[in-house]
Amino acid sequence: MRDDVERTPDDLRAVLTLGFEDLPRLSSYQFILTTGSGSSHHVAHYASLLFTHELNIATVSHPGRLAAWADGADLAIVVSMSGGKDSHSIARALGCEILAVTCEENSPLADLADYLLLLPVEREEGFLNTRTIVSAMFALCAYASELSGEDLVDPDVPDRVERRLERGVPEDVILEMRDREKVFFIGDKYLYVAAEQAALKSIEVGDVNAFATTSDELFHGRFFGDHSERLYLCLNEKGADLIEERSGGEATVVRPEDLGLDVDPEDPNAPVETLPVLYLLVDEAYGPVDTTEARSWWNHV
Repeated sequence: MRDDVERTPDDLRAVLTLGFEDLPRLSSYQFILTTGSGSSHHVAHYASLLFTHELNIATVSHPGRLAAWADGADLAIVVSMSGGKDSHSIARALGCEILAVTCEENSPLADLADYLLLLPVEREEGFLNTRTIVSAMFALCAYASELSGEDLVDPDVPDRVERRLERGVPEDVILEMRDREKVFFIGDKYLYVAAEQAALKSIEVGDVNAFATTSDELFHGRFFGDHSERLYLCLNEKGADLIEERSGGEATVVRPEDLGLDVDPEDPNAPVETLPVLYLLVDEAYGPVDTTEARSWWNHV
């Protein structure tokens, strides 16, 4: 996984060269569905947050086959790195126009779509999509920036990601992750998407009890209990402050600065900056994993 992650900065620089002239103006649609499976669903979730908060367009995300739930959507934004999932067929059956977000130009999804956002990223060979997922988020942010007429994309993100990857991840946090029965990734707004991805990758790589939550949701059922078996990795300060206050100092909390992060959860670039570091952290704690040895049931995630 590390080899793929370390290629992320160059992929992000390639994303900055994308043009969006042939893509739809989303303001012409009343209701948009974003969908994908596995890691691609987290990209779809990010897109729904992005278009809702930055463009004020009614957008909802839903995973995979359950896209049929959103009958009545005018446009389906279907995310699939392989282009081989069947969400596009369901969306087409519902009468949606389709915008495909994929790495595969010659795929069933790309062939069927009305619009294509082709990522300038070579598809990863294994079952652990990392840099492709980050690049898809960055491309969608650039697309929203083009539509809004505002500078939503920070062109310095690739350089900051590169510097963070060169610094690596702290050994003490890696050891804490290995020693704990449960690991919680906590992030708010855009950083919640990064938390979702980090938890999923922890499960895929290490088969561990990993969870994603927001600062507020944490205190509705998961916070109480034996803190000695848990590690709380907070991607923004709010979660860290709440946990330390309410646990009386009993909980082990990793703050953003412990990971070399200082990212605003309100910034749409936040998951793009954060995820490469989290991927390295997961790889060091639970890997390494040879991503070229893909399990057959992950081939089209």
